[in-house]
Amino acid sequence: RVSINGNQLMDFRRPFHKKFFERCAQLLPESASAYDPSRMTLLLFSYSGLDLLDALPPPEARAAVADWIYAQLIVGATDEDETAFRSGPLHGSPFTVEGSPPQNTLDTGHITMTYTAIATLAILGDDFTRLRREAIARSLRHYQQPDGSVRSSPASSETDLRFVFCAAAIGAMLGDWRGLDRDAAVRYVRNCLTYEGAFAQCPGLEAHGGSTYCGLAALALMGRLDVLSSLERTLLVRWLLARQGPGGGFQGRPGKLQDTCYSFWIGASLALLEAYGFVDQEGLLSFLATTQTAYGGFAKDQDADPDLLHAYMGVAGLALGNHFDLQPLHPGLNISLRAAARLPWLAAPPAQ
Repeated sequence: RVSINGNQLMDFRRPFHKKFFERCAQLLPESASAYDPSRMTLLLFSYSGLDLLDALPPPEARAAVADWIYAQLIVGATDEDETAFRSGPLHGSPFTVEGSPPQNTLDTGHITMTYTAIATLAILGDDFTRLRREAIARSLRHYQQPDGSVRSSPASSETDLRFVFCAAAIGAMLGDWRGLDRDAAVRYVRNCLTYEGAFAQCPGLEAHGGSTYCGLAALALMGRLDVLSSLERTLLVRWLLARQGPGGGFQGRPGKLQDTCYSFWIGASLALLEAYGFVDQEGLLSFLATTQTAYGGFAKDQDADPDLLHAYMGVAGLALGNHFDLQPLHPGLNISLRAAARLPWLAAPPAQ
């Protein structure tokens, strides 16, 4: 239970959150079947949630999960071919714990699944001896477009700021930028900066809390936050702080309802700008107390059912505020600091 100025704000249901993440790591309801193409990301939410709660399973169980992750590694036949992670065995790939060649022309890697796979391996304490680091780093060139944007998979037409963040996270975690033109990526990020003072998902769209996080985190991981002027940083902080509503929660953009997940997207953005101290913690805790469910997990709002994304983002948002003895969070990678410390190649951002 957290108290600020004598006010009892939130009774954190730690054992129930632990059970929620453990259950999601093994089995999801039928309603979640639409998210099967994002299975690797769901795995990250489950195990990063357990890590923040300091409740990871024993080593032998973690090793089995790592084997499943490596079974989703697509191994290119040559240096010119893509090596990356897929979301799961959608194309009938064999279970080989060293990875396997693509099963057909549609069996390609995905930039988000590659980021979440490497991040989850760090959480699990993997030794990375099976990770084809250089090949994965080289493969980023299959994703980046001439304008600096990054697409979700080599054959996809979907390009936006989310995937620039994933590419930057992969480059930072691997300590290898050979496949990513960082100058072009930075130009694209800046082109997503809107008149409102925050970042849109693509140039010409309205600013959004999730896109702003992706843009800021990408710049931070590439060591290029300095491309933002003092005025631009001030406007960013003002826009982000304005997203905290009278109920204490954060909204993703003006005119929208407050939502649990933005306790991370907005909170981490402020942390990257060294402005998290301006957050109204009393209000945020009061809001999250209404979206925490009696049987574990967080919902989008007090009228919704809990789901894995909001459960994880709610816990991550609390970790940013150093509440409830949760593991400290790396705001740029969205994993615990101790998981980030297990990445042997993660270092200070490269000098430009």
